[in-house]
Amino acid sequence: MNLPKKKYLKIANRLSHLIELHFKKAGFENAILGLSGGLDSSTTAYLLADALGEQHVFGAILPSSASRRLDLEHAHLVARSLGIDHYAFNISDIIHSIASRIHGYGLSPQNEIAKGNITARLRAIFLYNLAARKRALVVGTGDRSELLLGYFTKYGDGAVDLLPLGSLYKTEVKELASAIGVPRAIINKPPSPGLWAGQSAEKELGASYEKLDEVLRLLVDKKMKPKRAAKKVRNQQLVERVLYLMRSSEHKRRLPPILMP
Repeated sequence: MNLPKKKYLKIANRLSHLIELHFKKAGFENAILGLSGGLDSSTTAYLLADALGEQHVFGAILPSSASRRLDLEHAHLVARSLGIDHYAFNISDIIHSIASRIHGYGLSPQNEIAKGNITARLRAIFLYNLAARKRALVVGTGDRSELLLGYFTKYGDGAVDLLPLGSLYKTEVKELASAIGVPRAIINKPPSPGLWAGQSAEKELGASYEKLDEVLRLLVDKKMKPKRAAKKVRNQQLVERVLYLMRSSEHKRRLPPILMP
């Protein structure tokens, strides 16, 4: 066993222990998560099954018309591999109905971002409804890269009770997934939230996660000045892009402000 794998197995054990402690403290035994067939979702499912036992983990597969067939296959593969109960429900018709009804209020049927946000928020409704029935906590799948860059939908996939991967960058999640046995096909798949056809996370963000994580580590972890970070990575445009994404999404990471008259 090489050193990186030992390191990430230790991280996995620690995260599983912290998940177990959090659920005991909150007074819950069951967990609900959305199974998308992606890296973060699959890794989170593996951690939950280890921490709580597969009988206490419930997955929801909620595809839309934009969902990739391969992602659905991977979502079912993860559920079967872990032996967790899972529910599948296609939400395409509901998304279309909502988008059509509010078209006259400023939403264009061709507005992919707006419809993508509807999709993410609708999934949150399903997850919390299922959580109420199972008396469970909704566990999110976002990682540190996505959280810092604001690459999530407010009150959509950002509406959760716990974020086990929230302290790990995307590149670290890949290493963790490899160490705990997530299928290689899922780990190597290009990341996409799947909110509209052909959506690519790295294309939308403007760089690969390897490059984004390198900049984030310099700016956030090492608290390096932007000019120095740009010189370090030899890419001022990328550093400016990361700074813009972080600053413009700050509201997503904070509770709504309460104004005192």
